[in-house]
Parts: sequence; C-alpha cells; structure tokens
Amino acid sequence: MAEIWLPGWDRHLFNLRGKPYQYTRNPKGCLHTTEGGSIAGALAAYAPYPPHGIYDWRDRKKLQHIPLNLASYSAMDGNDDDYLVQIELVGFAAESRFWPDEAWRNIAEDVIKPLEDNFGIPRRALGFKDGRDGISPPLATEDSPIRLSWDELRDYSGWLGHQHLPAPDEHWDPGAVQIGKIFAYVGEPLEEDDMPMIIKKNDGSSPDCYVLTSTADGCWKRKISTQELDLLRACGAKVTEVNPWNVDNVPSNPAQSPTGKAVHNYGVPTVPGPNPPEYKPAHQVLATINQNTRPET
Repeated sequence: MAEIWLPGWDRHLFNLRGKPYQYTRNPKGCLHTTEGGSIAGALAAYAPYPPHGIYDWRDRKKLQHIPLNLASYSAMDGNDDDYLVQIELVGFAAESRFWPDEAWRNIAEDVIKPLEDNFGIPRRALGFKDGRDGISPPLATEDSPIRLSWDELRDYSGWLGHQHLPAPDEHWDPGAVQIGKIFAYVGEPLEEDDMPMIIKKNDGSSPDCYVLTSTADGCWKRKISTQELDLLRACGAKVTEVNPWNVDNVPSNPAQSPTGKAVHNYGVPTVPGPNPPEYKPAHQVLATINQNTRPET
C-alpha cells in the first residue's frame, strides 16, 4: 500500500517508521498535548514513541513522522494499533480550554479537515474535559468515567483525546479542547437539507434529545449526548420540540423494520389510540410531526 502523507505537512522521520494496524475500520483521530511550549522540545521527548504528527497552532508549523497507513506509538500501549491517527498539539492540557479562537480555526484548517479528507475520520467527537469539569473519579486515573472500554474504542469512529483511551491509561490530555468551535470552522456550514432533525419532548419531562433518521422505509430515533448536541448546534442544527407521545413512539432500533430492509415505519396519530401505530412512508410521518411541533426559541 502506498504511504499516505498529509499535503502541506513537512516530514520528520524517526527510527520507528510505523506498524500495521490491527484492523482498518472505524477511523478515528486522537488528540494529545505535548505538555511543553515548542515543537523542538516535544521532538526530543517523544522520540522513543512518536505520534503520526505534531502541530503548533501559533505558527501553523506541522510535522508528520509516520504515514497514515501505519499505526504510530503515542498511546504507548495496546491502543496504538487501533485504526487511530495520533496528533500532538503543542501546549498544555490545563490551558487548552483557554486557547483563542485563532487556535480552533487553525486546528480546523490544518489538522481536522486534512484528516477528514485523507483518513476518513467523520465529523463527530467525544466531549473533551479538564479538571474544571469536576469529573469523579479524576480524569488522570484509569477509573475516569469518560474512558472508553476496549470494545467501545473498537466500535467508535470520530475524534477523541488521550483522556478517553481505555484503562490502564491514566493520561488526561489534551484537556478541554473546544471541539465544537473547531468543527464550526471546518469547511462550509451544513446546508439546510443536510441538517439532522433533532427532537425532544415539549412538556419538560425529560431533557433527552434524539436525532431523527428518515429513509424511504420509515424513521427511527437515536438518543444523543449533551456533547453531541452541542456539536450539532455548533454546525447549525436546531432542536424541535415534539409531543411526548410522538417521541416515545418513534422506534429506537433500526432492526425493528418489519421488512428487515431498513427501519420501522410508524404513524403519528394526533391522539394516541388503542391500536398499534399505522405504517406510513417517512415523508408523511415527518409532515405530521412538523404540523404539531414548534421550533426551540
């Protein structure tokens, strides 16, 4: 396989030239912080376990050490051979929350977008935290509640931090990176037709929000985290408040499709009745929902 080098990134090679990935599905990007103030200092420190690359948003200098088609070493454990690109950001985890908008714009343009284009990392992310978020047990422990399990890591695709890697890892870098701001700077805003439909109950009984997925065969809902909601809003998505009965009766599992081909069709009667929901084309269902909803103010 041809080596994959990022356009515009200078190459800086170490003795370690990469290793095979254990698998090549669910591409993900892992952000680190160098815990120092310069690229030069970081190069000396991590020479025994280099990442794919390093980036300094201040002068936009970017170096790649290992081609993207091979795994790198910065996690220093069994995570390294996951389908995972590892990038070191010059700076400190305790300070990243306060980086200026210039940082997020530069990271979006020089790191996130090129890796979307060249490694296929989707534009989604886990929430990035630091000590100000009051996480317990603390972030810098293997018991941190934001760490993924091994299976969760294998199944995840998107952006995450060293702080999310499974135990026994105890690192908490890169801190509270403002990933929502970064995504807002990546490329053009989503077109209106591409915006996901987000629904929630309009009676205040639950703060839960769901992305409503529509296909020609029906609709289903997926509960989203607060972090994902923030990211979607940063990209321009809006929340629509819906009758609680309508929310509760949208199936949450695509496997409920009566045809087995797509997703379960459902009807949205104005008043709940004793009979099972009807089966309707998705566009009719959405039209019914839209007639009985109001935008979030």
